[in-house]
Amino acid sequence: VAVLRVFSQANIVSLQHLQADAEAMPLMQAIDMLQRARLVHVIGLRRSYGVASYLAYALNRTGRATVQITGQGGMVLEQAEVAGPQDLLVAISFPPYAADTLRVCEQASLRGTKILAITNGALSPLGRIADLVIDVNDAELKGFRSLTSALCVVQTLVMGLTFGNRHRTRSRKGSTGQSGPDLKDIDC
Repeated sequence: VAVLRVFSQANIVSLQHLQADAEAMPLMQAIDMLQRARLVHVIGLRRSYGVASYLAYALNRTGRATVQITGQGGMVLEQAEVAGPQDLLVAISFPPYAADTLRVCEQASLRGTKILAITNGALSPLGRIADLVIDVNDAELKGFRSLTSALCVVQTLVMGLTFGNRHRTRSRKGSTGQSGPDLKDIDC
């Protein structure tokens, strides 16, 4: 019970910091990148794997074509080779940064793939490579990094993309036409 309380408090503090920093986050630019991409590739390895899996899952559930780069079978670079100039790579990594995530970003950058990094900002080596960085500082306690704020950012991006698609569809069809997927029908 004591451990649960300590981790819960650390997550609460992380979310409070995220909420306080929300205005400065480039969320609209990130949503625009997701919208414009032909295909979204998502990579997050080691402790970031769960956040990357959820992002890929949620984007696909909302109709956005997304591929998760998992590195299964040691094929991480080969999986990433298909990302091209019309695509977006969303890279999620926090200290200690997964070396394969950095290699994939470097490879994608050379091919002209846009890169959106969800990481701990200026300290991250992803910041040098990415076209856009969303700075997330989750709590770390006894060597365990909370993923609460990173998941909250990912949920925000997916819902922002979905709201934006709904708004664009309504604008094209007029106020009496059918809109895009209703948020109550999306089970993410």
